[in-house]
Amino acid sequence: MKNLKKISILCLFVLGTIAVVFISCGKDDNTVTDISLNQSSLTLAIGNEYILVATVTPKDAAGVTWTSSNSAVATVANGTVTAKAEGIVTITAKAGGKTATCVVTVNNNVVDIYNMTGKINGKPFAWPTRTGSADVVGDLLSLTARAEGGYFIPRISLSVPVDVVVGQSYPLGPEEDCRVHFTDADGYQTGIGEGMITITEYNKTLQIIKGTFYFSTPESMFTPAYFITDGSFSFVYDIR
Repeated sequence: MKNLKKISILCLFVLGTIAVVFISCGKDDNTVTDISLNQSSLTLAIGNEYILVATVTPKDAAGVTWTSSNSAVATVANGTVTAKAEGIVTITAKAGGKTATCVVTVNNNVVDIYNMTGKINGKPFAWPTRTGSADVVGDLLSLTARAEGGYFIPRISLSVPVDVVVGQSYPLGPEEDCRVHFTDADGYQTGIGEGMITITEYNKTLQIIKGTFYFSTPESMFTPAYFITDGSFSFVYDIR
């Protein structure tokens, strides 16, 4: 009888141990082991935005909460960072007990574009000096020039690698490092142009970039397709 009791107690102990192990394993499966962001640093001009993307491991193990170390400099909502005032701020994403950060520098960056010329659907255009902003996101330099309402091209944005090579041609497109966003006179973005860009001058010290380009934008419900040919541009940018 004593032996039977000992065996019963031993069996209960073993079963209890196995149950604890299974419960522990179940908890571990839902525990966040890592979180990372698509960028560790950004330089944004006042008023500009950038969407940070958080990757949690395991996937969907926990929700992500976002915080800014100084909301007067930059705010964050569901990963969207909005630059408010000059300064440096740390954006933190947290899931479970893990965190990932991105350092955001906000500047009142200035971009001037000179003598932008070309042809739109075969008709020549000339764009006088306009002012815009400059951002650095990862390895990309993004320059955006905006014109006042009433101009045929009120907004154009150009993104190029910070290590772009003079004399080399690069493809333009939604999945390429070099991208051109084009907006028509009514403010409708017609899409990201597809074509080619050639850098003819790039001086990192003087912060000047010049080049030639051609691209087309897709037709939308608001605008026809645009074909930009014989295009040339000169950006002078300031990132302090």
